[in-house]
Amino acid sequence: MRIVTATCWVGRGIASTTPQKIKISAKEMESALHLFDQQTSHATASGSQDNVDSTDPSQDLLNEFHDLASFTNNEGDLEIDGSDSEEDEDFAIKADDNLLLLGCVIDDDGILEVHVYNDEEGSFYPHHHYALEEAPLCIEHIAFEPRSRTSGNFCAVGTGASEIDVWNLDITNSICSTFVLGSAKSSRHKSTKQTKRKKLVCHTDSVLSLAWNKTIEHILASSSADKSIILWDLEIAKGSAVLNGHSAEVSSVKWHPKEASSLLSGGWDRTVKLWDGREERFEKQWTNFESQIDAVAWCLHRDTDFIASESNGRIHHVDVRTGVIHSTMAHKGGIAGLSINPLMDNCLLTCGTSGVARIWKLNSAGHFVSVFKRQLKTKQLFCCDFCPNVRWLAAFGGKGGTGEALWKISEHKNVLEAFETCSDDGSDNNGAT
Repeated sequence: MRIVTATCWVGRGIASTTPQKIKISAKEMESALHLFDQQTSHATASGSQDNVDSTDPSQDLLNEFHDLASFTNNEGDLEIDGSDSEEDEDFAIKADDNLLLLGCVIDDDGILEVHVYNDEEGSFYPHHHYALEEAPLCIEHIAFEPRSRTSGNFCAVGTGASEIDVWNLDITNSICSTFVLGSAKSSRHKSTKQTKRKKLVCHTDSVLSLAWNKTIEHILASSSADKSIILWDLEIAKGSAVLNGHSAEVSSVKWHPKEASSLLSGGWDRTVKLWDGREERFEKQWTNFESQIDAVAWCLHRDTDFIASESNGRIHHVDVRTGVIHSTMAHKGGIAGLSINPLMDNCLLTCGTSGVARIWKLNSAGHFVSVFKRQLKTKQLFCCDFCPNVRWLAAFGGKGGTGEALWKISEHKNVLEAFETCSDDGSDNNGAT
């Protein structure tokens, strides 16, 4: 069985047009796996001790192992696979291609899949994938190269484990992630002058949400079932701050698109909090919700507003200055996904666990207007995401069928008309599902 648990688009022009393949001999693979087994045994033996950063020589060995994935170790250790020109052409990624990242579970195995979508050609196909140690719960694209501090093409993956794996998407056959956040093996700067028992900043339970800061590019936020939020410095692959304040699992985090230090979080304690990342504290909170908060998202075209969804199926439009503007029942059975259209003012998308997707518009009063709903072939939906370059394209993940679905909502005339002449009376002719 194939289940898609998380989706994430990569904008055009970010991925390398010529993804690299690492050629690893059987002997090199055997040696690397042997080192990994040694380190795993070492970690198990010392698991009862405090979480610490170690400068033990075995740590350096594991760092070398992770360099296999990042393609940044010493010259001569690895070879680039020199494929023939015809194969290279088939494998190349075009400047007008979008990548769609899918976090999948296939017969209990965790997989990160990379698919290519080209709107002009109408093509959509799998490109490459990575084997994960755990089932993915959330994924986030990072267009930043931590080592060179330039643009990059990485994906962070949160799982049921407490660590976060970061993969270089421009290297197609990595045997492990490029680096790991929240683990002793994540250290980028190996100095023997370090304090040998320095406290490690890490989660202690499942990672539920990830958010990359597009303004301060070396910062990634993560939220966890351990009730905490961690801000990670990608340049050193370590946690730089821990935000505590929720009394239950923190299900969703989102950076403000313009205010670099403003972070929104929603939790199963029925609260939404607005944090100042510089002060490591929350500035405001909203507590008048009926059930668990499953997702939060900033309104991209209304700087002070956000959307929050509850597990009981309700969605809320909130102004951080004045409070809740409007609420409505969106789905019976809970809201699994929430996405704001980056290319269309006041357009948002929700999907329910029942397999129904709905298009909404915020009218001039800030009220939700139901525009269209559709039962997708994927019978149970877990996530949805608007494409950053194709105005009306959305991706979904769930259970049933192939697990993923693409929906070009412009194929429905009334959707196009709605965003030109949509009534402002807030009426809903479709009903909740």
